[in-house]
Amino acid sequence: MRGGALGDFVLTLPVIRVLAENYPSAQIDLVAQGEYFAMAQRTLLLGEMRRLDDPRLGPFFARDAELPEDWRAFFSGAELIVSYLHDPAEIFRANIARDSSARFVPGPSRIQPGSHATDQLAAPLRELGIPVHDLTFSFPERPQTGAVALHPGSGGKRKNWPIARWLEFTEYLLARDLEISIIGGEADTDEIDAFRARFPNLDYHVAQPLAELLSLLSGKIFLGHDSGIAHLAAATGARCLLLFGPTDPAVWAPRGRNVKVLRAKKGQLDELPVTETIAAYELMRIGIKT
Repeated sequence: MRGGALGDFVLTLPVIRVLAENYPSAQIDLVAQGEYFAMAQRTLLLGEMRRLDDPRLGPFFARDAELPEDWRAFFSGAELIVSYLHDPAEIFRANIARDSSARFVPGPSRIQPGSHATDQLAAPLRELGIPVHDLTFSFPERPQTGAVALHPGSGGKRKNWPIARWLEFTEYLLARDLEISIIGGEADTDEIDAFRARFPNLDYHVAQPLAELLSLLSGKIFLGHDSGIAHLAAATGARCLLLFGPTDPAVWAPRGRNVKVLRAKKGQLDELPVTETIAAYELMRIGIKT
């Protein structure tokens, strides 16, 4: 059971992979946001999938509530429940226990400073006694093309490089006759509007459906911020240059040899010049790791 935004879900995929590897005969069901199902099915053999936003699931978070019969049957048929849902008073857990004898293993609903998010999300694996050697996850990769995908937004404005610098950097790419795609999420309206005003003929994509976005990102060079789309890009094998400001890349940056992080001085992205980003991009483009 996994709530949260896109990045939270992608960061949890390694845990699901390890569970599947260690319980090869088990059916693994998923309760999450419905838009993540097709993406997860790309590489995971999942059983039943149920939407976390089903309004009938709401009573599970009220003490001693009457629960819908089909949800009660769903939980009663489980042997193990791994839940990342926020349940500080354990009301949800107590309601589950009324109908299910499954072992209930909670995972962290919020990531804390100090260690990488995937290490924290792997806590249920350690509680189950499962050795954790590899906490990466990858979707099927396509050959590298040299084309570039840019995501100038994120879930928070403080995490964004100033749009004027994105536009200047894009001019640099266009001068080299590169194929460029611009990706925007729900929170990126201002950034995408600025791009469309300056570059109306570029290739624009919204971040839905996610299965199509996976295909778009695979094989590309990707530039973006600390965002769920960045985690998705890294998992496709895209060569990623990620611009970090106030958030800690030691906690939040995707792991992988294909990922390079460029962190602004003092965590202020308006302190990151275009020239520095261009230099990092060029090194990555020709395959030099720094």
